[in-house]
Amino acid sequence: MAPQSAVPPASTPDPRNATPKLIPVDPVPTAPPALAFSGGQQTAEAVLFTYDWSRVVGGNTHDPVGAPWPPPIVGDGERHLHWATSSRPVDININAYRTIDSQTGVPTGEPVTWQCNASTTTGCPYVMRDNRVDLPLAVTSVGQMSYLAVQVIWTVPTSQAAHPGTADPIAVAAWLVHYP
Repeated sequence: MAPQSAVPPASTPDPRNATPKLIPVDPVPTAPPALAFSGGQQTAEAVLFTYDWSRVVGGNTHDPVGAPWPPPIVGDGERHLHWATSSRPVDININAYRTIDSQTGVPTGEPVTWQCNASTTTGCPYVMRDNRVDLPLAVTSVGQMSYLAVQVIWTVPTSQAAHPGTADPIAVAAWLVHYP
């Protein structure tokens, strides 16, 4: 008969028992929030380009017609994007372009892309401050990229879902921002 060990055998944690990182699902705004962009002491309103709020009770959609870029904001110093909402987004995707076609407004060339994700603490510098979402943009990262297409995704809580139980209850909006 083999001797009994006083130390229980080491066990490998079962991944099915792991606690996932929970991301709070805040109530979404009833319509896409305003986006302001700033550079130093100057602030301007971004252009709401397109949105799909159809999965939110009472929401609708807006499809883009052309690319109406806002006038450039001139200002040195830190650049920020500010959404007028206390609702935490799930994803913020930014495509930055150096130039646009002067006739159509469509960006030309390959974009520089950033993705911010609420489930990670790296690569996503946005913070919730004063009932708004604040995303500082590093000037060194933006560099010569003057035209920003900014897409934001929110998860729609069941209590606000137009069709509860459907897959991917999200609200999506995109804005256009122009730095010189």
